Amino acid sequence: LDQVFLKGSQETIWQLRADADFPKNTREAVQMIIQTIPGQSYALTNDLLGAFEDGDLRLDHWVGNRSDTDNTITLHYAHKYKAGLNETESLEYSILFRLAEQFLIRAEAKVHMGDIAGARADLDAIRNRAGLPNTMANTESDILEAILLERRVELFTEQGHRWFDLKRTGNAGSVLGAMKPNWQETDILLPIPETELEVNPNLLPQNLGY
Repeated sequence: LDQVFLKGSQETIWQLRADADFPKNTREAVQMIIQTIPGQSYALTNDLLGAFEDGDLRLDHWVGNRSDTDNTITLHYAHKYKAGLNETESLEYSILFRLAEQFLIRAEAKVHMGDIAGARADLDAIRNRAGLPNTMANTESDILEAILLERRVELFTEQGHRWFDLKRTGNAGSVLGAMKPNWQETDILLPIPETELEVNPNLLPQNLGY
């Protein structure tokens, strides 16, 4: 698991070298790793932390934590990328596609094609790598639910996968509505820019909520 996000990882399909402002390593490490409290930009939710099964090695290898000076607050952060600004050697590139995601995409496709055994095999490949036993899911609905959960704990803080999973499965409202006080069902859409509507009136009507 500690090899997955290195620039020479064999799991990587497509990665981007750091830009001119971050010549050595990734923006993800700079943004995600909590150095001080207060001062953090992001922190993982307790809901996400609770989604990991007991014994999931990803929780140990891909999640870090930091407490304030009084030890009254402890926040958890994504620690997939570990090389920060002080690192003098280029160790990590930002990964856009990696093999684990493709296993989970294929597993989901196999369920819809009726290949339950094949779907379980792909799902178990990801689970076993994380130190977990084979899935107990057997029915189509249970396996699809297990795949979505696996996507959550495997792909967290990567390329917005969780958001798109919630949208495409129709669960964005039920999940985010309970977490965000001002959530509206129309928040799953962005507004069509007014400049585009002026150029092409056929795009009307505007998306609901805007």
